[in-house]
Amino acid sequence: MKVTEENKHQYVDLVVEHRLTTAIRPQINAFLEGFNELIPRELISIFNDKELELLINGLPDIDCASFSILTSPLLMPHIYFLSMLAIFISVQIL
Repeated sequence: MKVTEENKHQYVDLVVEHRLTTAIRPQINAFLEGFNELIPRELISIFNDKELELLINGLPDIDCASFSILTSPLLMPHIYFLSMLAIFISVQIL
């Protein structure tokens, strides 16, 4: 396909479609086969894409206060971990 000013958008669409779907179709199929082997399709079909993302990834924010309450405060490494986590989160927010 010769790319011209008139068909450049169509060309970009075709390249993107190829790279994001066609070129990796075997990998996508293998992933889905393995995923569906672990969790049958009928069990996850009740969730929409956002709900499934939340179930897999969890919440995007870590609440250090809740995390601290839910974990054992008696271990010294725990205190260091929470301190570093709080610093890391505050640096990311800035």
